[in-house]
Amino acid sequence: MYGGRHRVCSWNHWNLLDYAYTHRSHTVFQQTCGITSFDRPTKKKPDYYELLGVRKDATQAEIKAAFYAKSKELHPDKGTNSESTTAFVELKEAYDVLRRPADRRAYDMRDHEYYKHRHRDPYSQFRYQQDRSREWSQFWGQNPGTTGHPDDSPSRKRSQEEWRFILKWTAFGTVLIVLYNLGYIIQMKARERRLAKLIDEDEIAKSFLRQSEFRDKPMDSVEVGKLFHKTL
Repeated sequence: MYGGRHRVCSWNHWNLLDYAYTHRSHTVFQQTCGITSFDRPTKKKPDYYELLGVRKDATQAEIKAAFYAKSKELHPDKGTNSESTTAFVELKEAYDVLRRPADRRAYDMRDHEYYKHRHRDPYSQFRYQQDRSREWSQFWGQNPGTTGHPDDSPSRKRSQEEWRFILKWTAFGTVLIVLYNLGYIIQMKARERRLAKLIDEDEIAKSFLRQSEFRDKPMDSVEVGKLFHKTL
């Protein structure tokens, strides 16, 4: 019996070991036996708001207070009843979802009809995952920069501030390096010009000293300098 149908189907002519994982056997077996899904009917998940006993528009403080009040009644340490343990686990699951703004919003947006039609739709799990991904995409589109964690905004701001600090000092250091290199290049060019000028002056002075009137006359560097400036 599958999918809620109480219809008996003969299995004698089927070799399930050969066809259980093929699309053809899956389709033919469904058509022959009138089965729409091989999934067992699942228990409908309880409403998280009803478990906590709060309204759907309850504040975070109200949700927290309701959880602590009910957890004292259902805590496993107070007894060995398996039903109370299961109820406490469901209560904790409901609180974990509703206390996070992003998870709560996604929970409010999801389609609860998924649980009603799951036993009739063999691809309900795949469609549900698609819907779940679409809901998160819509939430991230409306709330950029969040990941669903309560401490996301402070940590994100702190990370952005650290990156701004690093980038600022990196840019400052880069500017200093560029200015230093420019100053070094300017100094080297000025030095080359001074050396070239000195070389030209020396060549002019030597050309004067090669003349016959100065060739045999002893002259010191001071006299050579005066002669050079006088000729210029």
